[in-house]
Order: sequence, then structure tokens, then C-alpha cells
Amino acid sequence: MTTENKALTLASYLPLFSDRDRSFAESLCASEKKYGGWTEKQFYWVQKLIATGEALASPKPATAPKAAISGLASIYTLFDAAAAAGLKKPRVRLANGFSLSLAGPGRNQGMLYLKQGATYFGKIDREGVASRSMGVMSQDWDAALPMVQAFAADPKAAAAAYGFATNNCCFCGKDLTDQESVERGYGPICAKRFGLEHNAAGHMKKVQIAA
Repeated sequence: MTTENKALTLASYLPLFSDRDRSFAESLCASEKKYGGWTEKQFYWVQKLIATGEALASPKPATAPKAAISGLASIYTLFDAAAAAGLKKPRVRLANGFSLSLAGPGRNQGMLYLKQGATYFGKIDREGVASRSMGVMSQDWDAALPMVQAFAADPKAAAAAYGFATNNCCFCGKDLTDQESVERGYGPICAKRFGLEHNAAGHMKKVQIAA
């Protein structure tokens, strides 16, 4: 390829370059046009810039879409109710030691954090876009998300199922002691704080989940 052709190739990549690289490339193209070639040092940078242009022009591999949870508004409704009730750190317990909580002040504020015990698994935003922590295996993440989806689909049923399986309230973690709470699967105080019914109309048939 002649220096003229290289200059044309370099010029074709100008729109893709950063302002700094574009200015440098334009000066090299002008030098070739004026002197009919480049010095050895200039030619080195021409090659570098062309390689950069080729990389910028190459199609980028498609990134895998992030997992999404549908109907997540139902979970946020619970947390919004709990916040309005004055709870500073509301949490929902799921099966197998998992839990959901709201992220505190910072760039993730308002997102849901998914943890297993003290291990941070990832975050889920209000649109249901879920992002896995780098330290979590993809298969473990994929196995955990259906629990979040099940809770989002029917929070009351999921809360009750947790209580039936563990005899603990999924919201506060305390033992269910009075008969009505045992039958509902969660306690009356938490029900009020999280905006769930806790009366005869809210009675549910027991189902089992893995504790």
C-alpha cells in the first residue's frame, strides 16, 4: 500500500477518533500530501492510528443481556410501605438463606440487594434489571433469581410460604407464636408495616418451600 493509500485509509477513520487522535491524524495526512511521504517516526504513528481506526470500526461483540425480574413493582411497594412506616433497614427473607434489602445512600441507592447470609450476590433496579456480583458464579446467580421472581409474582403467598416452612416471619425473622400468625405465615405488626392484610380475608392455604 502506497503512502497515499495509507493516508486515505487514515483519513477514513478520522470521524471515529478522539479529538486528540483526530488532530494528530489530520496533521499526518497533511504532511503526506505536502511532502509525498512520512519520516520513519511518522510512519510508525500512521500504522498505530490505522490499527486504532480498524479496531474502532470493527463490530463489537454482542453483550449478553442482564437478567430481568418482571413485576418487581410489587416488591418495591412492600419496601416503600415499610419505609413510610419508619423502618430504616427493611428486609425480606427468602429460601436457602437469601434475603432482599434496599441499598443505602450511594450510586445504588434505592436498588434491591440480593444476599445469601452475608454474601452479596447482586443488585436489581426498579425496572427489574439484575446485575450479578463478580464474585458469584453464574449458575448460583441463575438459581437464586427464580426465588426473587416468585416473591415478585405474589409477595403475600411467598411471605406466607416462608412462614409455613420455617415458623418465622420473613420480614422480621422472629418466631410466629400466636395462632393467627402461624396460620397466615407472618405477624400482624410486619403485615401492617409492609402493607399486607392480616385478617380472615387474608387467610391462605399452607404451601411448602425449602428453608
